[in-house]
Amino acid sequence: MIVLDTNVVSELMRPVPNPAVLAWVDAQSDRDLWLCSVVVSELLYGLARLPSGARRLQLTQAFEAMLAEDFAGRVLAFDLPAAVVYADLVAAREQLGQPLAMADAQIAATCLAHGARLATRNTRHFEGLGLVWLNPWQA
Repeated sequence: MIVLDTNVVSELMRPVPNPAVLAWVDAQSDRDLWLCSVVVSELLYGLARLPSGARRLQLTQAFEAMLAEDFAGRVLAFDLPAAVVYADLVAAREQLGQPLAMADAQIAATCLAHGARLATRNTRHFEGLGLVWLNPWQA
């Protein structure tokens, strides 16, 4: 199971996605690629911040179609096991003087709680968390 981070999904929604990312996604089994609820919320927030108009409408419709068609039944929730992992991660990083952004910590906790790997370009955000991550831009 591989959870796609926000930056991977955003890249896939670009008019001309990075060829390395496309090749990496194409090489994966569809049933292995997942989203998590925190990534979905970040993407919906980003879309909601766009000015009203054709671009916002087109991107929103594309994302809704992606959720319904490409990720139906494959969105991990930030659930109780993830919340427990989150608390431990955030506390440990604070004690080290290396705080985590809330969304990154929730994404990492969701992956760890469910035994998933994370596909992201922002690998430095997830270093030292015990999380297995992949960078589709460098695959």
